[in-house]
Amino acid sequence: MGRMFDAVFSCFIIFLKINAPFLLVFLIDYSNLSKRFTSFDMEDGDLTYRIIGCAMKVHNKLGRGFKEYVYCRAMAIELRREGIAFEREVWLPIHYDNYRIAYRRCDFLIESTIIAEMKAKSQLINEDVVQAINTVERLNIQDGLLINYGGESLQYRHIFNNKYDPSANFTDAPMDLLGEADGNLFDSPIYMPNSMIEQALRKKQENKKLPRLPNILPHPLKSPKS
Repeated sequence: MGRMFDAVFSCFIIFLKINAPFLLVFLIDYSNLSKRFTSFDMEDGDLTYRIIGCAMKVHNKLGRGFKEYVYCRAMAIELRREGIAFEREVWLPIHYDNYRIAYRRCDFLIESTIIAEMKAKSQLINEDVVQAINTVERLNIQDGLLINYGGESLQYRHIFNNKYDPSANFTDAPMDLLGEADGNLFDSPIYMPNSMIEQALRKKQENKKLPRLPNILPHPLKSPKS
């Protein structure tokens, strides 16, 4: 028995020697990542606490197995009941240095301070958290919530933006700087969501004075003079 234990222990030591660099990198990466989010930082009455409370009600009532938009709709109901102001399907500008260069759609913008992204997958993974961190940084939003309804229990992460700059002054990136065709940055479908393009086109059409169409209908018959 002792020899077997020694053999297993020796194999384990060899495994550690071979994989130590990879394990070390993983531990360092996870340690740095965990400093950017937490699941236990909320206090009773805090806005994030109230939002998560709404998400828990949704998960308890719906369970798992639905698409994301179903949970978004249910979440909207609970937020309204809680008296929390929010906007759905919000397009926020992506910043590069001091320029606005594109837009990204967010599921919820809550109280104009927190973006909330909804997921419906079996398990959140590190890539989901990395993406959420990158989102709050590029949008220059102070806080984010990543909420997953797809597991047996609700998963959530409170994302902190360590690079948040409330005094940042962003401007639209000039088209010549982008190396693109002449035009307005926000007229381009590349940067503008379809709903905003349609709205702009409708407004442009309303403001445009169209020539009056000729009357092609036959004139009404005149009654003969009596």
